[in-house]
Formats: sequence, C-alpha cells, structure tokens
Amino acid sequence: MRGAADSPILAGMKRIFLAIPASLASALLVASLVGACSSGTATPGALGEDGGRSDGGDGGAGGCGATSEQQCPVGETCATDADCATRNCAAGVCKSTSSTNGKKDGTETDVDCGGLAPPCGTGRSCAKDADCKSVNCTQGLCTLGSATNGKKDGTETDVDCGGDAPACTVGKSCVVAGDCASRDCLNGMCATATSSDGRKNGTETDVDCGGASGKSCAAGKGCLVGGDCATASCAGGICVSATANDQVKNGDETDVDCGGTSGKTCADGKVCIADGDCASIVCKAGQCAAPTATDGKKNGTETDIDCGGQSGKTCSSGKTCAVHGDCASNGCRAGTCAIRESCRQVHGGGTCGAGEFGQPGANHEDCCVSVDIPRPAANGGAYKLDKYLVTAGRARAFLEAVNYDVRGYIAGHKPAWWKDTWNPSVPSNYAEAMTHLGAGSHPATAWGNAASAGCYAGAGGGSTFWQSPQDQANFSGDVARSYSQEALDEKALNCATEAFFAAFCAWDGGRPMKLAEWQYAIRKDIVIADGTKPKNYFPWNQNNAVADAEAVKIWNFANYPSAGTQFGAAGWIGNYENPPAQVPPGKTLRDMAAFVGAPGRFPQGGGQFGNQDLIGVLESAGFDNSGNLGFWFQYSWQERGYQMFTTLTKNRLETVYGGFNHKHIAIGARCAR
Repeated sequence: MRGAADSPILAGMKRIFLAIPASLASALLVASLVGACSSGTATPGALGEDGGRSDGGDGGAGGCGATSEQQCPVGETCATDADCATRNCAAGVCKSTSSTNGKKDGTETDVDCGGLAPPCGTGRSCAKDADCKSVNCTQGLCTLGSATNGKKDGTETDVDCGGDAPACTVGKSCVVAGDCASRDCLNGMCATATSSDGRKNGTETDVDCGGASGKSCAAGKGCLVGGDCATASCAGGICVSATANDQVKNGDETDVDCGGTSGKTCADGKVCIADGDCASIVCKAGQCAAPTATDGKKNGTETDIDCGGQSGKTCSSGKTCAVHGDCASNGCRAGTCAIRESCRQVHGGGTCGAGEFGQPGANHEDCCVSVDIPRPAANGGAYKLDKYLVTAGRARAFLEAVNYDVRGYIAGHKPAWWKDTWNPSVPSNYAEAMTHLGAGSHPATAWGNAASAGCYAGAGGGSTFWQSPQDQANFSGDVARSYSQEALDEKALNCATEAFFAAFCAWDGGRPMKLAEWQYAIRKDIVIADGTKPKNYFPWNQNNAVADAEAVKIWNFANYPSAGTQFGAAGWIGNYENPPAQVPPGKTLRDMAAFVGAPGRFPQGGGQFGNQDLIGVLESAGFDNSGNLGFWFQYSWQERGYQMFTTLTKNRLETVYGGFNHKHIAIGARCAR
C-alpha cells in the first residue's frame, strides 16, 4: 500500500482484516482480488494506488452492492438483500419494497411494518412513534399507548385522550362523539354540549334532552332512567306516555298515579295542587284532606254539599240524595230530597202542577209545598197553608210509615187538638186501612153500605186510593180498578174520613185547615163577622153572573145538563179526565176516579197567594172556627159550575157540615201549619 489515503473500500477492508486472524485475512484478500480481476465489467487500471476498486462494488453492474459505496437500485442484479437499496433481492434482482413479502425491507423497522409500511404492532422494532400502531416507540420497541405519557398514541384522538383513553375536553381532536367528554364531536373537534344544539351529546339520552341537559324528553325519546323523561317513565330505553297505573308520578300528576288530568283523584294525605286533585275535593296546604261536613264540598259519602251519606248531617229539600235517610224529611224522591216524607214518591209526591206526568211542557213540583199567608193579626195572624190538596200517593206514604196503624200512631203522637172520639174513625191495621180508603165503610162512619159514599168503583163511584184486585175484593167487595196505581196516586185523595185527614196532617207536621183560613186564602180582604156576608169569595174577581162555560175553564167542575144526570151515565161530562174513564168489566157505569183532578192541573184558578184548587176538585175537610171536624163546600169536580154562582146559597160556603167520620167521593183536604 502506498502512503496516500486509502479508498473507502480499502479502508473498510483494513478494519475487517485487523479484526480477524492474519491467515484468514490473507485468504479473503486474495479471493477479493481474484474476483475483481476476473469480473467481466472491470475496467483495466481501475484499481487505485492502494489496490482497491473504484467502480462501485461487487454486486450490481453499476458497481453497487453490500460492499459498495451504494446499494443497488430496483432492477439491478444482486446476491443478497443487503445489495439492494430496498433490501429486497428476489431471484438475483433488486425488487421494490413490499409490506407483504415477509421481509424487513425498504424503510421498514420490522418485518413488513414500520417506516413507509403499515405501523408495527406491540413488541415490534421501531425507530420512531410513527412506526407503531400505538404511536408509542419506547427504546426501539413498539409499546402500548398510555393516557399519561404526554403523547397522542394508541387509539387516542388527541394527546392522552379519545379512543380507548379518557374522553377529551372541548377543543381537542376527536373522531366520534365518544371521544369527547361532552359527547359532541363537531368537525373533528370536541364541542361544548348544549340542550339546544340539535344534537344528542353530553349526557343527553336523546337530542337536546335527558341526562343533565336540564330538559326532560318527550314520550318516544331515548332514556336511561325515568328522570330523563317528561313523563318520568322510562321503559326499554324509551320514554313512555304517563298513565294512571304506571306507579310513577308523571305527566301532570300531583302524586303517584293521581291528580292533574290523570283521571284519578288522590286519596287523603296525597300531594295536591287544587281541590280537583283530591277524592275529598279538599286540598289544604298541598295535601288532600279528609272530608268533613263543614268543608263546603260534596265529598266522602256525602250526597250533596256537607250532608247525606255518613256525614252526620241530613240534607234539606231540593238537595241530592241516594236513600231516604240522606234527607231531613226522610224522603228521597228520584235522587232529590222531598220537602216532607209524604212526598218521597214520584207519583203524588212530585207531580203537582200543570200538565200530566210525562207530557211535554208539564210544570210539576213537590206536592208538599206550603204557602205563607200574611194574614193580619187582627184577622187571626199569619199562617202557612199547603199549596196543594193531599194526594193519594201522600196518603200511601203515611200508611206505610206507620205500618197502617194510624190509631196507634196518634196514641203515641197525640196533638193537643186531637179528640179521642175520633179514634174509631181511623184504621189500626192493614185490613181496616184498605176498607177505610176503599168502597167499604168503617164501623164508625156514617156510611152504612159500600155504595152510599160514592166510593164504589163498581157502581159509578171511585176512590182515588189504588188497591190490588185481591184487596178490592177482600176488604171492600169491589171490582178491580181500571187505572194504574201511578195514575191514581197523582190524584187528590178522596173517600177518607175527616179524622183520617186530620191524622195525616198531624203526622205530616201540620193540622187540618180551618174554614176561616180557607176563606182568607181565597180573598185576603174578606172580613167574616156575625150577620155580614162576604162580598165575594172568589179570588178571580168574578161575580154571580159567571157563566158555566167560563167556570169550567179555570176550575175542576163538571158540565152536565141537569141535576138528575147520574154519575157515569152518557150525559155526565167532566172538564178533567185522566186517564180516559173506563167501565169496569161486567158493569155499566164508568169508574169515576178518572174525573178527579190531580192537584194543580188548573193553574188559572190559583188563589191570591198561589194556593191551587181552592175551588173545584174536592170539597174541603177541616176545622170549623171552634175546632170541630167537618167539611164545607168549595164545589167539587162533580158539581156544575153555574150552580155555584146562580142557584146554590152562599151560606154553603160559610158552613162546616158533617163531622169527623164522613167519607165521600168528593171530599178531600189540605193541611195548614
């Protein structure tokens, strides 16, 4: 070797030779020189002064290879991978790098990975973080990423966050919403979640609702728990509509499954907002309170406000009721408390007034209405007088209430004005009651046979007190009635003794009407004095010249040609007939009860103070001015109207006839109080 500087190849060879035994180094040197001399591409004189090659090496045609200054490019011949710049020698030719050839070639840091090849998995060799799938190259090996190493590695979308690492804060890079703590990845950056951004983000369970968004989700939206839902009911991850049996306080309920518009009211003690939320209809201080009879509400078992049911208070007339006991009168008529117990039934209890029951335009009211009569003290003072005559239905209610023992009732509730001599003229049991109010006569009456009182339906008479065919036959020997119980119960009661009417009034909370009271109710300006005749008894300011045709328009009178015309015969015509009069089977005369008016059917004939039927319908049973029982003529349905003003004497309107034991088809009564 010359002293001049060695070529790079020779310098390398010197280093190798110095590191190996001398004998081996000599052999290698000889072989190298021989190879160089025998190469077909060698150029004469190419050896340097130190004997080295200057044409580029051993492997490739252009002087490249593992021992050359440069490795061979793709397409050059090669002996080993080391000859090639791509480190991929296949079939003696340098090939392009490949990440699928099972070699560590090209820029790869490990077999088929790293460098320009796909990143390497954990444990593979690497030169930098980018060579690793985990983006984390530590001491030449790919290691798992860490959320605390200050690098964006692993599946992280930003440094130490996103992917499998903890969620990223707002402003960090992201790929999906799950990379962000706000659960809102917008344009590759974590954004602040709001409940109005139109996206399901943050802790929201659906778009802009649920979680900690501050807004609850509507029915049909996603949810995790009931609190996410406006209905407070989450089923199968979906908010469901509120119901009153879902065991959740939801919708506008004020407590669990009650209140609001749930359709169910809340029990006592439950939360409420308004009275309507509570079964008791009482909401106090936000809590449903137990009903009381002083809370001003219809609640609990009450049938009306603060009365009825188990409230401890009975209801006044006109209030709603369910049973008789709900009413102060002990009379519940079709859901409404009657004024008195005698008016507890519909027919004869609530059918007084104009028009027939069920008829369009009928104007009916409670048959127990009383009218205040403001009579001056000088004339005897004010009093109450029933608006209507006693009906057959009211008499039935009386008998049922005292178990048909009128005599026994009077014995236990004897009024100061009652006289013991009247006792035999009232019934003491069912059989006597049926006889008394039917065609037969009570032993103490003045009527010695069935037909004489005009109450025998089989002979042109007719009591308005209905009895079954068996009772008719058994207790009065009479025929079956031609009319229903309902139709007769509505009519004014007849065929009862004056004593019976007096007993009824006593039980009903009153007393018999007095003649003077009847007279004053007809004309408030009447003055009754010894030897002085009233100028006019009639409340309609008519005089004695009123024609029969006019009379029958406003009073329940008859209209027949002569006084001798027999009841029930063809010539006898009444101005009231309901139902149509019938002839009982096997008889020739009509059952005359059809012609007896129901109270109030002639409203044009009302008195000065509103009392009905002061004239017409039935004669009046009551007291004379000395407290004796009897009756006086007010001219009934059987009289001809014109007789009242032309042929009959006025003193018949001023005289009490008979006694306590009369019964007649044309005698009735009303009570005073």
